[in-house]
Amino acid sequence: MKKLTIVMAVLGVALGALALFYILFARQLTLKDFGLSVESQLIVQRIITPLLFVALGALAVSCEYFRRILLQSGAKTGILVRILRLVAVVVLPVLIVFFALQAPFWSFQSPDAWNRPRFIYGWFLPWKGEPARWGIHMICPFLNLVLWTLYLMVLVGYRRIRHYLVMFGMMLVLFGLYAKLVGIETIYRERERKSAKISKAWNSEAEITKP
Repeated sequence: MKKLTIVMAVLGVALGALALFYILFARQLTLKDFGLSVESQLIVQRIITPLLFVALGALAVSCEYFRRILLQSGAKTGILVRILRLVAVVVLPVLIVFFALQAPFWSFQSPDAWNRPRFIYGWFLPWKGEPARWGIHMICPFLNLVLWTLYLMVLVGYRRIRHYLVMFGMMLVLFGLYAKLVGIETIYRERERKSAKISKAWNSEAEITKP
């Protein structure tokens, strides 16, 4: 029974590692490069999404299992493990959010007559927008950074509440800088304002051209 549990835990780590690999390196044309049509891409994306969540959950459970085995064996945390923890908490969330911007995990029909899905999708929270403007007035990348950091902290074995309090304190400071330098207004409000300006301009022009 114990051997079966270890095998399942190893499989969980392998599946989770594959999910992380896909999240880091997938892009908008990944599925198209496999020869899938637009409709097939949308179907496959909807299938892949829950599978990725299952794999990430399996990775967390498997890592917790191995952590408990290490604790029972009395093994001490070495310098390499501490470095890996730092990389997991500081480096990986930023990389995942950055690369996830290129990967369409959530599928929606394209509203602008595009011939393929061309949306910006984050992880864990999805959002849509023009690819050239993803860094302007959007809070979702920051929220995804927070969620990824929490997930990876759980993954590498942080269990004390003070670790998470420190993390949230740092995130509040970063959020203040983010709001000041980037802004938190959504891209949809920006579009609504532009639409209102265009409508106003058209109405003004119509008034001027009236006989």
